[in-house]
Amino acid sequence: AVGLLIETAHRLQQEASEQLRRGRDRLLEANSCREPQASALRNRLQQEDDRSTLPDFLESLFAAYGVETEQHSADALVVRPGAQMSCDSFPGLPPNGVTCTFDRTGALLHEDRQFLTWEHPMVRDAMQMLLDSGRGNVSAVALRHTAVTPGSLLLELLYVIECPAPKRLQAGRFLPPTLLRLVLDQQARQRTDELSYRLLAENAVALDRAIVGRLITPLRGLIRELLPRGEALAESQRQPVIDSALQRLLQEHSAERERLVALQRFNPSVRDEEIEMLDEETGALRGYIRGAPLRLDALRLIVGI
Repeated sequence: AVGLLIETAHRLQQEASEQLRRGRDRLLEANSCREPQASALRNRLQQEDDRSTLPDFLESLFAAYGVETEQHSADALVVRPGAQMSCDSFPGLPPNGVTCTFDRTGALLHEDRQFLTWEHPMVRDAMQMLLDSGRGNVSAVALRHTAVTPGSLLLELLYVIECPAPKRLQAGRFLPPTLLRLVLDQQARQRTDELSYRLLAENAVALDRAIVGRLITPLRGLIRELLPRGEALAESQRQPVIDSALQRLLQEHSAERERLVALQRFNPSVRDEEIEMLDEETGALRGYIRGAPLRLDALRLIVGI
């Protein structure tokens, strides 16, 4: 009886092993831990943590909305609603405040501290609130630099390519919201390369609201003339972005379709409907990506001094 049991168990084990071999999940294998790729990815994540610009960004964002911050310890701070907040509530911020940290190790040691990253709900929702508010969409600065003649005027335009596909299609894998930046002078010549964003951030000074009001009135005609030129230039830059996104989509679709077809030969649970659904979703994504519109998101007037 014992011999029969051992023989039967051995036969069943061989059959199970054969079924597993024939039904290999190549997607599961591709996503399994592989060295040295896994270590390289971990090192990159650590580097991103070390040089993150998130603390400076949140400090400015909290100040803009009147959120109070207080240093809690070397690597943590207390964030609480301020008395002069410019919004009814700040996303993810409880009335009594919260202790936050940007240090991953500290967050693991102290369960009461929220670890703030670019993916944290408070950060994501706060950025969305800022984008929806329209703050900073129009501004004016004075710039003293050798690249700009005193008394001259320039226009900085920020366009965004955003795919309107439904969330279930996850179009951001191929075409995330993409920023296109242009700087035009009074003659509608492009000066984007000469006047980088960093150059403006380091040398430009915000103009007083009263001064801006006096400047805008006589310049409305010039601004209206420059806008079509900017839109035409942005449109010429839009197409390469769309083509690149379509290429990434088709490459992934081809690889995934090939994987499903290969898996179907050995695994009857992979149905034809799955492959057809993949083809349909890819076709829908192609249409949405091709039609991704160009939107003027922000405008800045630059005055040479």
